[in-house]
Amino acid sequence: MKVISLGVGEAFDEKNYNNSHLVLSRDNVLLLDCGYSIPIQLWRYSTNPELVDIVFISHLHADHCYGLPALIVRMREEKREKPLTLITLRGTREKLQDIIRNGYPKALDKPSFPIRFIEVNSGGELRIEGLTLRFASTKHSIPNIAIRIEDEENTICYSGDGRNTEESKDLYREADLVIHECYTIDEEMMDHTNLPDVLALKKEENIRHLMLTHIQRNLREKIKDKVRDLRDVTIPNPMDQYSI
Repeated sequence: MKVISLGVGEAFDEKNYNNSHLVLSRDNVLLLDCGYSIPIQLWRYSTNPELVDIVFISHLHADHCYGLPALIVRMREEKREKPLTLITLRGTREKLQDIIRNGYPKALDKPSFPIRFIEVNSGGELRIEGLTLRFASTKHSIPNIAIRIEDEENTICYSGDGRNTEESKDLYREADLVIHECYTIDEEMMDHTNLPDVLALKKEENIRHLMLTHIQRNLREKIKDKVRDLRDVTIPNPMDQYSI
């Protein structure tokens, strides 16, 4: 599998775009979150309207899902035909549809391609064309769900936002790559993870490679300095690629 980090920043970072990643597997392309700055980044990578098969939305904050209206309407304008699957936390489907319609009222009306919404629970499992997807809740200011993506050989996890729970720690166990938010250096927050916690997670859950994202914009360089000499810990820039 390959990861293209379209954006790696927090909500108000003017340089690093919203936290969002493309995961390219043998049979599918997944878009992990789609905040308001992400469609342009996606189109810089590829203008193919058929590229993305699955969009996973970790939670309904604007920097994680407000790019969906533009993404869907451009797919319509360019006559996409392939089905699109949208995965969201159980109980959020109607709110997500409202977000899309508030952007463009007719976005979901008779599109040229099928749009399938799938709601998932923490602890749930979903199988899609060669992939097994598993999910776990984290502690955030609104409900957030992390994802584990497995093919026959590799495992990639993505946290969305939030402090870890026992369920999310189990989700990341022995993953090849975990893309995890790391908002602060050492400040204890109720709804975000700090650097000591996420580094401890890597060791405790035997994670092969840790990618730190969603770093508070004024702390990015300081956190870079602190992990510069750590093995298998990276801080990507927008459009960086990582292959497993």
